[in-house]
Amino acid sequence: MIFFFKERQSKFILSLSFLLAIIAHLALILLINRIKLVKKIEKKETVIILNLNSENLSIKESTSINQKKLQKTIIRNKKIIKKEVRNKKIIKKEVSNKNTTTNSLSSKDLKKLTGDSLDSINLLDLYKNSIRNRIQDYANKKYPRKSLKKNEGGIVEIIFKLDVDGNLIDIKKGLKTKASKTLIRAAFKAVENQSPFKKNIILKKINEFSILIVYKIN
Repeated sequence: MIFFFKERQSKFILSLSFLLAIIAHLALILLINRIKLVKKIEKKETVIILNLNSENLSIKESTSINQKKLQKTIIRNKKIIKKEVRNKKIIKKEVSNKNTTTNSLSSKDLKKLTGDSLDSINLLDLYKNSIRNRIQDYANKKYPRKSLKKNEGGIVEIIFKLDVDGNLIDIKKGLKTKASKTLIRAAFKAVENQSPFKKNIILKKINEFSILIVYKIN
């Protein structure tokens, strides 16, 4: 009886120990699986973080590249605008110079010059300036005494015609005149006294001129 009881007790211990071994084994398997799962999750998280960082870097790089491109285009546009402004100023100067050259010419004279080269316009300008300077120098030297005493100044526009040889054939007062009768008479005398003028090829095309004689007391 005692032997039977001991045998039964030993069987129970063996079965219990076997059961405990199975439970421990299962627990170990579960623990290993859990550790693997945690590692996988950690790997995924690191991959996601790396992707996010790379995306952020790429976004930053693209924004910096776009900013650089934008700055370059702005600088380029500013340069283009400056060039356009400079060109407009040059064009305005050229137009104003041409206007000063041709403002005293009649419509017939302008038609004559149309189609000619710039050399003709330059030649006309040089000839007209030489006449004006010559007359102005004489007018300054022969300033009317009556006007000097009155401290009188003014501007006289003289319109005159020359023949092919430079002789004076007609003279009259222009609308731009702002001076006394004394100064107007003195201006007429200055033109008449300085004629004839130099013979020039330009007189075959243009023979009417307009100049401003300035009387100013220093």
